[in-house]
Amino acid sequence: MALSGPLVWSQRARRTSSPLLAATLAAAAAAAFSAGGWTFALPRGSTSMRVSTPRKHERPKTRANLPRQNLEMVLDEEVPELEAPPPLPQHRIPYSLNMVTQTPHGARWKDESRAMKYLEQKLTYSLTHFEDFIRHVEVRFLVQENFRRDKAGGHKKVVRAKAPK
Repeated sequence: MALSGPLVWSQRARRTSSPLLAATLAAAAAAAFSAGGWTFALPRGSTSMRVSTPRKHERPKTRANLPRQNLEMVLDEEVPELEAPPPLPQHRIPYSLNMVTQTPHGARWKDESRAMKYLEQKLTYSLTHFEDFIRHVEVRFLVQENFRRDKAGGHKKVVRAKAPK
């Protein structure tokens, strides 16, 4: 009787393993292990095969890698109070600064006036990042009397006349 088509499991011929083949494979494996060909060694100090690097979806454990703290801390010691450091000297600008103010009627501001100190403070703060490149600064502050005064006849307002009925 001839079979046509692929063989089904029940129709396949069973392969039997020979005891001689199994014995030679077992002998070869034992010889390889005893000769040191297939050896595996753990790192020093470790007793398990667990890998210390975190796995793909495992959160890293930060405290697991720290050494254990077995020392007792003495709480009775008093911490000596530190002395207050001496006050820092006033910042001195490394460039010369000359400020001239002109106001109406020839009046000038005094060097000790609050407005003059305010202008000097604003100017020095704006130049703090460039102090090493500056040698001298000249400032001329001019106050004009009629700077914002409306000019007569300069602007005319548009007035709309009402249309007669």
